[in-house]
Amino acid sequence: MTISKKSRDTKQSFPMEPPVAPRRQKRERKALKRVIILVSMLLLGNALVGERGLLETFRAYNDSELPGREIQDLRRENESLRRTSLQLQENPQTIEELARRDLGLIRPGEILLVIRDD
Repeated sequence: MTISKKSRDTKQSFPMEPPVAPRRQKRERKALKRVIILVSMLLLGNALVGERGLLETFRAYNDSELPGREIQDLRRENESLRRTSLQLQENPQTIEELARRDLGLIRPGEILLVIRDD
């Protein structure tokens, strides 16, 4: 089977894609690079300062640390109050010391001297 010259010419005269000028290809590549860079910058910005970005994550972490510290402080204070309560229940000298210091109470026969520092 031989292909006639006429059929060969028809195939060659209808190319699938027209050739693209080199300048047009360069412009398209530059435009594509710019679009990719712009999209990358937008995604990076969103990752840093977006609703679930890096800054918001740090802020949430710091906010979660604050109640934990407050709880630890309250536990220490509770333990101190518990020890003071036990001392007040078991040791009468502790009650006397607190009464003298906080309320200014004295025993019968004692003289209270108040020294003012001007």
